[in-house]
Amino acid sequence: AEIERMKKDAEAHAEEDKRQKERVEHQNLAETMIYTAEKMLNDAGDKVTADERKEVEEKIAALKAVKDSDDHEAIKRASGELSAAAQKVGAKMYQSGTAQQDQKPEKQDEPVDAEFTEKEG
Repeated sequence: AEIERMKKDAEAHAEEDKRQKERVEHQNLAETMIYTAEKMLNDAGDKVTADERKEVEEKIAALKAVKDSDDHEAIKRASGELSAAAQKVGAKMYQSGTAQQDQKPEKQDEPVDAEFTEKEG
């Protein structure tokens, strides 16, 4: 009888557990995206325009506002918007980075040939 009660209890809470798991996964994803976007803006420095920076910062703020809620759709929507804004900035940073590399190729050190002798100590 006790086992049957425990089974029914587990079945009754299965859906609730699933929702809780999804909520935590969405929150973790949102927090990761926020961290990544903030780091990208810090690394970008002046390589992004004020408008681009403002757009990403607004999307970060929007995601922060909903990430702890139970509204999975709002979290997904805000995550998608932040992702799109961050990708635009990331692509621009990548393009400016490759343009700089094309302009000044780095001098590569040649391997040095050397002879050595072992000393007995």
